Amino acid sequence: MTGVQTCALPILSDKFRNGMLKQIVGFEVIATRIEAKFKISQNRTKKDQAAVIASLGQSEDSTVREITQLMQKEGLGV
Repeated sequence: MTGVQTCALPILSDKFRNGMLKQIVGFEVIATRIEAKFKISQNRTKKDQAAVIASLGQSEDSTVREITQLMQKEGLGV
């Protein structure tokens, strides 16, 4: 098995492991629909929301800070 990393399972014989590896099949799926939820702590108490906003607002990551702005715009934590 050149170039293949195997896990350290000494209880499996090489014959068994190699036989099982031959049964692995790759496949591709085309997504026709994606369902998502917009979750920014709406189900939490106002106190929890305010704590999340305060914590995220201290982040050095600008994307994380944008979540804080979105939460405030949605009226959360007030």
